[in-house]
Amino acid sequence: MTVQDFQNLALNNNLPEIDFTGLQSMGYPFGSRLNGFNAALGFDLYNKSGVQPWGKPILRLGLSFMNSDLNSLNYYRQDRYAYDTLYTTFQGNTSAFPVDSVAYQYKSISSSANRLRVNASVLWRTNPEKRWSFYTGIGLGIGVSLSSKINVYDYQGSSLEYQSSYGTSSMQGIY
Repeated sequence: MTVQDFQNLALNNNLPEIDFTGLQSMGYPFGSRLNGFNAALGFDLYNKSGVQPWGKPILRLGLSFMNSDLNSLNYYRQDRYAYDTLYTTFQGNTSAFPVDSVAYQYKSISSSANRLRVNASVLWRTNPEKRWSFYTGIGLGIGVSLSSKINVYDYQGSSLEYQSSYGTSSMQGIY
């Protein structure tokens, strides 16, 4: 999905303007469909004289529900600046650890929705009495979205980080 796709999903196109200038994409857009079910009933069709036409057509009526259709776009930026230097002396050896000021920004747009759909189709099969057969058909489906949401996140924060022989240490703040 693109930002325009999210704008098209928003009710009355009132998604706030989001500026991604200077931000990098965090990979490919994410999308998933987590849970769902599909149930259908099939009915044999007969003509007025009670005989099934060629291929023994079946009328299939179904109901589908997909839980949590989720899509998102994620962008970030991180800027590092030299801040200070820590000095430590142990048993006569002095070590210097540069301290960086790190500013970061994260922006994300995500949408989620549950989908309910009813569908109907007519299917024709070759050799319906056999274990394997080919089929073709025509169908129609209509659905609605339930509990639809679009979330826009904008995080900004900073931290002080330094490398030592024990790894990276940091103090963070989010605003």
